[in-house]
Amino acid sequence: MPDQEFITVKYGNDEKKLFNPHCRTSSLLESIRRNCSVSPTSGSKIDLMAEDGHFAQISLRPYAPANLVLDGGQTYVLINIIADSKPPKYESLLNNLDTIHPDLAERLESLSCVSESPVEKVKQHTRGSSKKIYSRRSSIKSQR
Repeated sequence: MPDQEFITVKYGNDEKKLFNPHCRTSSLLESIRRNCSVSPTSGSKIDLMAEDGHFAQISLRPYAPANLVLDGGQTYVLINIIADSKPPKYESLLNNLDTIHPDLAERLESLSCVSESPVEKVKQHTRGSSKKIYSRRSSIKSQR
């Protein structure tokens, strides 16, 4: 199998390891966790971010074939997602990310600073407009 079929994962002190993505994403993440010496902690999970800033989000698709989600030959940075915090916090498991890839460090920072998801914004907007409709109906009934 040529090297373009494999992905490269960067972590630690600018360490790199090759992984075969021809498996389920859950199996790939477990292999990455084991081979990159990432100890599992409750409330957190690992994922990958491409060097171009694309957040792979493979942890959200545990049964998907990793080779269909990830690009062979691509280099990814290993990240830790602390899902217990609101909003979730994204941390690089590549030391000195701000020096090695400053644009990726900014991207992770922006992901961690998102105050609410688009779904929550829609729910809040919908709740507010239904209150307005209800109060408008009440005022019309009271005028009659």
